[in-house]
Amino acid sequence: MNAAIEKLILILNEEIECYREMKTVLQDENRAIPLSHRQGLDRARSQKEKAVARIQRLERKREASVRQVAEACRIEASIVKASDLADYLPAPRGRELRTCADRLRQLIEEVREQNDANRKLLQYYLKWVDNALNLLTGIFDEAPVYRKSGLRLESNGYRSNSGRFIRGSI
Repeated sequence: MNAAIEKLILILNEEIECYREMKTVLQDENRAIPLSHRQGLDRARSQKEKAVARIQRLERKREASVRQVAEACRIEASIVKASDLADYLPAPRGRELRTCADRLRQLIEEVREQNDANRKLLQYYLKWVDNALNLLTGIFDEAPVYRKSGLRLESNGYRSNSGRFIRGSI
């Protein structure tokens, strides 16, 4: 059982390191967004994809390890989390397991918050770009130049709400 507990603690520490890397990548992404630094954003995306794949792999390992330790402690494995196992383990190992689980939970929350902040920042900049495009495209008259018969539309002066810069009777 000690080997299984040790393995679980090692997996948790590896996950903690992975989430620290993810947090750093998200902070780099946060700095690249306002600068529209495409290479920085591409690099962050690539690093996030690698980190997510590694996190998913570690998550599966951790779940299997938790089940193994739970079965060794004669606990229903389907309802147990790593932090719950700490109560069933001897003091030094239980404390270490709880510390790792709490640290991991805290990092996951920090990564979630940073990712949410980046999402909001990206949405802000996309909305800004969309508004700028709408402003620019709204300058041009969307009304047809010719009637269905092919005759030119006559207009005297500026038409209201058209955004035309040139007078129609030139």
